[in-house]
Amino acid sequence: MTKYEFTDLLRSALSVKLPASEVSEHVRYYNEYIDGRIRMGESEEDVLASLGDPRLLARTIIDTSPTAEDRVESESGSAEEKSSAGTSWKLPRLNPFWVALFVAVVILFGILSFVGAVIYYLAPVLIPVLLIIWFINVFKRGGFR
Repeated sequence: MTKYEFTDLLRSALSVKLPASEVSEHVRYYNEYIDGRIRMGESEEDVLASLGDPRLLARTIIDTSPTAEDRVESESGSAEEKSSAGTSWKLPRLNPFWVALFVAVVILFGILSFVGAVIYYLAPVLIPVLLIIWFINVFKRGGFR
């Protein structure tokens, strides 16, 4: 079998159930795939043999493609999606544990940031005052011994 025969059989088998645009897309993909493998040094016969029967390949593509009803539904959208002014957004379901952990980390970070800012501004005053108090206490007890 040649590449032309393979793609012709694939096209005719896909045309039964899929729209022409999808058929062309799949045939173009397999043409490029075959050409790429041939450029890598394989023979056309080996590449076609590894792909198998194009009718079986077409059946697999048809079985895994969305049905016509699915395509119509996805193109038209549901009434709920239409009422949401264009784009519909679906939020992922969040695990309560990770949400609680995230909130706890944010709160902890906020507290540490606040404490750090207070220490940053008070340190130039607080450190000398604490050193003076410490020296006074040391000399009240009788100095360094």
